[in-house]
Amino acid sequence: MPDRVDGAGVADTNSHGPDHRRLRPSVPPDPNIAAIALAGGRSSRFGSEKAVARLNGVMLIERVAATLSRVSNHVAVSAPASSAAAAFARDRGLTVLEDSPDTASGPLAGVAAGAAWARGMGCDRLLVLSCDTPLVDAEAIAALVAGLGERPGVYLAGDDGAHSLCSLWRTEVAETLNIHAAAGRHPPIRRIFHRHGAAAVPAPAPARLTNINREQDLLVAERLADELRAPTEAAISYTATRT
Repeated sequence: MPDRVDGAGVADTNSHGPDHRRLRPSVPPDPNIAAIALAGGRSSRFGSEKAVARLNGVMLIERVAATLSRVSNHVAVSAPASSAAAAFARDRGLTVLEDSPDTASGPLAGVAAGAAWARGMGCDRLLVLSCDTPLVDAEAIAALVAGLGERPGVYLAGDDGAHSLCSLWRTEVAETLNIHAAAGRHPPIRRIFHRHGAAAVPAPAPARLTNINREQDLLVAERLADELRAPTEAAISYTATRT
């Protein structure tokens, strides 16, 4: 039977058996944080739509959405409307955000759309998590929230450097991001972070920043998931109202 993620907690499947499962309390959602899962990449190196590839039987977008839902009641998915990731989001009652056709292609457009959406929701922070890093967990997100302080933004950093798409932004940067995206430019997001004085936050478990670029990377991530005793969120129940 698949494990279930809901408002009460996340099933801990470390022991890989239903008789030994226990519930870990969820992080109380912060009403001032909106969250976006980036699932709009071209997946050119992966060979198929990466966001719906399965890691230990669970879609990458499903893992990321489950993690974000533990922190925010406002969860969106950045993906093309015709994609399988967008279909997943609609099926789960999540907002689907498409990049504007007038903006530069790339993750910046997704973050810009997310920041504008978050501001419209009255949220002052936007949590960003890419489907490329499906092992990022609530502990890592808690580190971002704790590290933000008065900074304009923070991002996770591991042994291999910065992971700008595992980040927490002040939503007032929305206008700046839209200016860059609308101008047809797509500078590295980390460059924009540095320009605004954002800071790196060390990842509590750097191995969780493992990036999925190719199909063979799934095998590495599966091994790491077992070593890290990562929960497998095979079904998600969104009990809060999401807009």
